[in-house]
Formats: sequence, C-alpha cells, structure tokens
Amino acid sequence: MKTLLRFRNRKQRRYSTGDFSTRQHQLLHCHEDLTKALELEDVVKPSVIGLVLGGGSFDGTTISSLFHRRSSASAASTCTSNSSTAIGTSRAARQFLRHSSSFLRVADLGLADDTVSLDSGHTAISSSVTDSPQKLNDNDNNHQTAADATDHANFAYPHANPPPGVDHDPRERWVALDDGSGSHAPIAPLAVQALVKAGLDAALDQSMWTQHTSSRYFKAAPWHVFTWPTEGQPATIPNDEVPAPGDKIEDIVLLWMGKFQHGLYGSDLPAVRAVGIIPAAPKVLYDMLIDSDRVKEYNKLSLGREDLLVLQNGGEENGPFGKSAVTKVMRSKSSPPLVRQTMQFVSMLHAQELQDKSGYLIVTRAVTHPDDDRSDTSVLRSEILLGVNIIRRIDGDPHRCVMVNMIHMRSPMVPMIIANRIGASAAANFIRDLRNACC
Repeated sequence: MKTLLRFRNRKQRRYSTGDFSTRQHQLLHCHEDLTKALELEDVVKPSVIGLVLGGGSFDGTTISSLFHRRSSASAASTCTSNSSTAIGTSRAARQFLRHSSSFLRVADLGLADDTVSLDSGHTAISSSVTDSPQKLNDNDNNHQTAADATDHANFAYPHANPPPGVDHDPRERWVALDDGSGSHAPIAPLAVQALVKAGLDAALDQSMWTQHTSSRYFKAAPWHVFTWPTEGQPATIPNDEVPAPGDKIEDIVLLWMGKFQHGLYGSDLPAVRAVGIIPAAPKVLYDMLIDSDRVKEYNKLSLGREDLLVLQNGGEENGPFGKSAVTKVMRSKSSPPLVRQTMQFVSMLHAQELQDKSGYLIVTRAVTHPDDDRSDTSVLRSEILLGVNIIRRIDGDPHRCVMVNMIHMRSPMVPMIIANRIGASAAANFIRDLRNACC
C-alpha cells in the first residue's frame, strides 16, 4: 500500500506542468505505473483506489455562489476535483454493460475536454482514441471491463460513441449513468454535477431571456428581481417584497422566452422560464415533485411515472451524487388533448437541498434507457432537453416559496411555428397546477 501512495504523490507532481503532448506522454506512463503498483498488492482497499483515482463526493453548490457569481471557469475545471468512482477490490471485477445502461447527452456541459476524467490513465486514453463508433462498438461478450481501459469510453469519460440504437454524431458526447448492473458509472457523478451547473447557469442568466408576459405584470410583481443573481442579494426572498397570502398579485405567473446558443442538439428550440409563488413549504413542494407516485396530484394529464433506475435515493449522507441527494432515471407518460398517441418522457432526475439551506434544486434531462422500445409507434417520444426547478424560501414565511421553473423540451407533436406559444402556456399551467395542488 505504501508503494501505491508513493506512486500517487510522485505522479501528481510529474504531470502538473508541461505542454499537452508532454503531459499526454507522462499520463500514459502514469497509467502503466498504476497497473504495476496494483499488481504488487494482493489486496487493495477500495478507499485507497478511490483516492488514487481522484475519488470524492459531490458536495452540491451553495445558493450564494449560484446567485452571486458569474464564473468564467468551464464546468470541466469546476468539476474535475470532485469526481467520484467506485472500482471495487479488483480492477478486473467490474463490467460495463452497454446494452443494459442508460446514457446522457453531455456535449453542452463542457465535459468533452481531454482533462476531464477520473484518473490519469483514462485522460491519456481519451486523448488518443478515435471517435469512430465502429472502433468502440461492444465486444463479442457485449461488455466492457475495468481491466481493459481502452473500453472505458462513455463509462469513465465522455465520448462520441452513441448508445445502442442511436445515430452517431461526431459533435455529440455521451456518458453512461450506470454500469448496466445497477451501480453508477464512474463518470456519472461528474456528469450530474456538470448538468447542475449548466442548468443553474441557464436559469439564472438574465441576458439569455426576454420577457414574454405583459410588462404590467412585471411591474405588479417586483419580487421577481430576487430570482436573478445580484451582488449582495440575500439568498432567500425578502418577506416584505412578496404579496400577502391571498392577494391577487400572488397568483401572477411571470414568463420569459430564451434560446441556447451552443449550436448543439435542440438549440433551435425555444426554452421557457416561469416564476411564481407556491403556497407550500419548500420541503413539502420538493418532496411532492421528486415522488413519482404523486405526479397525478398536480398533473391531471399524467398516466403515471415510474422509477426505472435509482442511483441514489436521498438517504445517503455522503453519497456519490451529493449529501442526501436523489438521482434516478424515470419514465413518465401522459395523454395530451387532441393527440391519440401517449406522450412519453424517459429522463434522469437529480434533486438536492442547496447547501446553505435556502431552498432546493431539481434538474432533469432526457436519457436513453435499455427498456425503451423505440419500435412502439403508439408512443410519442418527447425529450426534456433541460429542466430546472429552483425552490427558494421566503424569509419569515415557512408556508410559501418561490418557484423558478425552466424547461427546454423537444416534442415531435409541436410544430416549430407554435413552439413558443405552446411552451409558454405549458410552463404557466405547470406553476398554476402546483398552486392548486398545494392550496
């Protein structure tokens, strides 16, 4: 074990300087040395392996940093130090089953950088492998093993290799959320952390949004300014800025329209931001939204929502996805009016309390899942490209909260010409339905 720790300290010093080509060469040797070091140990403790591979847990993001900063650092540089992995007691023991895994798009999250990985070996390999899906297709046994690092694409680092059944796009990047056996993939906590950052950045970037609601409503609801990041602004919403309970102004839902400028999948579609006051304690609303059994309480068109894969259930104090966080893959179905087909969403949901206790955060994004039968024409598959719910406390009012909802969705049933109108109506109705469910 001493050999292993000496290896880690020596290698950290070695690849901290130098240009990329030199660094890549050093990292390749670093991976070889790690292999040799592991071979010297009859038993390697998982905690030490996690330390060597840069293990850690996702601590979440404080509301003060969310509302008081506009960092220019990329998600990659922010997230690298918090990556998490669980290889187990043997490098050869873990298998990655592509056809049994769920996959998440990450090209817009800043994770395609060659420096983003779980350890030096994966970083070096991700810089040298080809983007060709043919080279990275499943092997004859339809699995990838931790012993063969060249097969770690998607599981240990993002790659253009698409999930089974999805067309290859060289600009896209994918990560696996799980290993196909119920455990999270090594890259998954890092990808979720990057999704959280991307979602918050979008929901709180005022320059991205244009007012959609009539300006007279914005004048009547000045408290909406506290949903934007401002230097010196309190984390919670000041009580004297919101209308009294029962006031008609309390029912106002404010809407903004925006577009993503990354030029990647779905950037041609509009996004909607909605803000409203919900007559419920923040924790009560949070618990209702993450509970799949309670969807019909606020969505009358819902045919139900089921959890397909639970990566963390909220009971883990120091789980890989954050303290008491919930991370899961779920499938929801609804029956929209005037449409004969059932609308279906398969998405990942990640939920957590904000670290400074000022509220809660829920982010969602579409994923592929092995149980999704794409040949079923009775189902209209739609995608939540990015969904964000920020639930913020009102200072001194434990029975109400302010909801910031951002939704970016793709549905084949919505023509582009009316996407703005349909999206705005759906976002406003979501806030109103929550109000009715909580009254």
